[in-house]
Amino acid sequence: MSFYYFSRPTLAICMAAGVLTLNGCVATDDTDSSTDVSYSILDSGTDPINTDESKFTKVIYNQYDYENELAYYTTDDADDIDFDTHRVVLIDLGERDSDEYALTLNDISSSDNAVTLSYTISVPDSTCTSTTSTNPYALLSLKTTKEVLIKESMETVSCN
Repeated sequence: MSFYYFSRPTLAICMAAGVLTLNGCVATDDTDSSTDVSYSILDSGTDPINTDESKFTKVIYNQYDYENELAYYTTDDADDIDFDTHRVVLIDLGERDSDEYALTLNDISSSDNAVTLSYTISVPDSTCTSTTSTNPYALLSLKTTKEVLIKESMETVSCN
């Protein structure tokens, strides 16, 4: 998996680990050669227009629901998604009390019955002093009609 733009201080950690920080990535289309799962980032960031402040994930199965969800995050027009061949996944970490929180996509893997998307929530340790609130989120399009499973993990990062 490869992406081009990062907006977090975790850039060096993410590049060294070969993972993706979703906090400000530009849209791209890529294929993981080991799983053959094609995907694109439709939108990502840390400051949605309007959200209920709760953490959640959601798989979206139609254009109408995708457009409604996207309206909470941006005023940009929605991409046309072929929901006969794709699914959209929304990951929203909810409002956090520090801008040091990050959302990192680790892997998208495919099996006979499902596609599993795994991501990590980076949580700042006690050395972090930022008090600026943030709300990391990402909307991804996956080229699949299989069941989408979402797996999350958490890591603590140092600001020193």
